Amino acid sequence: MEMHLYPSRLSQRRALEEAVTRREVILGEPHLTYPDFFERLYLELRLGPPPIGSSARKIFLQHTVAKARTDPPDENSERKQVHHPGLIAEYGEAISELKRAALLPDDLRETWRGLGGSDLVEAEEIRLLDGVYRAYQGLLDRLGVVDEEERDLRLLQYLRQNLRRVPEIPCLKGVERLVLHNLYHLSLVDHAILSCLIRTLPAGATLI
Repeated sequence: MEMHLYPSRLSQRRALEEAVTRREVILGEPHLTYPDFFERLYLELRLGPPPIGSSARKIFLQHTVAKARTDPPDENSERKQVHHPGLIAEYGEAISELKRAALLPDDLRETWRGLGGSDLVEAEEIRLLDGVYRAYQGLLDRLGVVDEEERDLRLLQYLRQNLRRVPEIPCLKGVERLVLHNLYHLSLVDHAILSCLIRTLPAGATLI
């Protein structure tokens, strides 16, 4: 049996509609998006705290961005009020990109130091991003939850550590091959997860 994976529900629906138009038999074959597939793996393997959704993530980011940009690091620093949704979205996207590249808060600080960053404007923005990232991650840790990116990092870590002894996973029962649609947009972490899984399947994977 093959399992088809898609980047989004829209591409998943289009593929299924095209298959029906061509009168292809699709019953019995699982068709999932990559995020849904990774979440099922994470939950079925019981790898940690429950993942949060996009609404909770947005609220947490609003709180941490506001706090990081209104709490000055010293008495001479200017207080910067923030209520702009676009700014919150930019921080959220930046944190997502860092996590999808497996860069955690400590990695961001060390990378910036290693680059020898000295521009005052850039340094201030990096400092703020560092503060937001640390506050956001700290909030998740205190609440005992994970976001989508940390969910995938935990999944990757587990698969790498248990590559030769991965237990039977319910959603992969009977699956011999993964059919990967539109793989180009995935992150480094996503690619690494799929690479680990492909090694455990009898027929590996096919790219479409």
